Amino acid sequence: MALSGAALGGTGVSLVSTNGNVTGNGVTATTGPVTVTASNGNASLGTVAATTGSVGITAAAGDIDAAAITAGTSATLSARDIDLTGKLDATGAASLTATVGDISSATMLEIEGASVALAGIVRAATNVIVTASTGNVSIGGPVTAQAGDVNVRAVAGTITIEDVSATGDVRLVGGTLDIVGTVIAQGAAFLQALTGNVTVHETVTAAGGTLVLDAANGDAVLNRLAALDDIMINVTDLDLSGSISAGDE
Repeated sequence: MALSGAALGGTGVSLVSTNGNVTGNGVTATTGPVTVTASNGNASLGTVAATTGSVGITAAAGDIDAAAITAGTSATLSARDIDLTGKLDATGAASLTATVGDISSATMLEIEGASVALAGIVRAATNVIVTASTGNVSIGGPVTAQAGDVNVRAVAGTITIEDVSATGDVRLVGGTLDIVGTVIAQGAAFLQALTGNVTVHETVTAAGGTLVLDAANGDAVLNRLAALDDIMINVTDLDLSGSISAGDE
């Protein structure tokens, strides 16, 4: 299925290809949902917008390529590989699953929702920005900013994240932080739990600057911290199983 222009619907748009690709320059529903299904191919779209409804894009055997995606409620994307060239902005939950490849952008990857769940490798050529306005952020794969920063916020929820790598800074701000993997920032690292605890299972390294860990209302359970410059820790209670190494101790 190929659209030479854009699809516009007043009460929802549904595009389904049972044995091939879905290709279009843009899909908009002024009311109702946008649903795109490429059962045995790719979904290659421009801007996708559901002003008052949800966005659902599925390419179980192929890839999703889209520009900006706006959803009045939830946004759910699932494919072998997901490539976004604009911001994904959902008023409700945002859920993205890449089963084989990654969730990526050739520029900046920006995803925002009431809550955000990402399954798969997350990668951007510049910055990775993930924001949950009212809920949790869960990232079930490594996150890489190839030439920029990683900034993840869930001020009213929990951030659960695996490996993080950035050529710039890493900034994680949530109600509670659970860092399952290793965090490496070539710049500075800032970890803040606004209401709960910070748990670091592996190592956090600020190779080019300062490392700040702030859990003023909670505890910190740490393995290892390392920084080129200062390490500043502000917590109610500290449980250290590994080591702390700072250039300016």
